[in-house]
Amino acid sequence: ETSAAVRSTGPKKGAAEEEEVEVEEVIEDEAEMDAREHLNIVFIGHVDAGKSTLSGNILYLTDHVDKRTIEKYEREAKQRNRDSWFL
Repeated sequence: ETSAAVRSTGPKKGAAEEEEVEVEEVIEDEAEMDAREHLNIVFIGHVDAGKSTLSGNILYLTDHVDKRTIEKYEREAKQRNRDSWFL
C-alpha cells in the first residue's frame, strides 16, 4: 500500500535540464554580442619549430593580448637579457 500518490501534470524539467537551458541562453547571448566568425586553427610542427611563437604573434598582432601583459613580458625578457623573447 502506498501512502502518497504522485500525479504528473505534464513533463517537468529537472534541475539539470533547467541548468542546461540557462547555459544555452548564456551561450546564445555571448554569440549575439560577438558577431565575428570564429575560426579554429591547429599548428603542427616539430619541437622548436616556432608554433607557440607564431600563435603568440598572431594574438599580439590582432590585439587579443592585454597591453599590461605585453609590458610585463617585455620587462621579464629584458631582465633575462632576452629582449626579443617577450612573446
